[in-house]
Amino acid sequence: IAYTMGVLSGVAVLLSIIGLFSLVSLEALRRMREVAIRRVVGAQAGHIGWILHKDYALIFVAALGVGCIGGWFLSGMLMDSIFLIHYGVPAYALWAGSSGMLGLALLTIALKTAQTLRTNPANILRGD
Repeated sequence: IAYTMGVLSGVAVLLSIIGLFSLVSLEALRRMREVAIRRVVGAQAGHIGWILHKDYALIFVAALGVGCIGGWFLSGMLMDSIFLIHYGVPAYALWAGSSGMLGLALLTIALKTAQTLRTNPANILRGD
């Protein structure tokens, strides 16, 4: 059961990171002119990253909260159905999972932001 759950959770994490990367990529492409203008004017990389991805911050925090509560509840139900007596779901497991997902999401967003900032603003603005 543990191996199966590990494989399924790995697939879920991989799919969520791929989905996040595609959403961030589409948002960066949609706002490429704005990023180019801000870079020409002299905006910092962190400021541009925040402008591009602030919409996802609240959604991601809410998703982490719902995921922790849902994971705790469903894991408890699974253990109740398998074991007569069990320890329950420790808080550090939820904390470690949330921290890992947050780290992967920040890494994904940072990679796409760095890729966006490496583009030449003159080429973007000249294209129109």
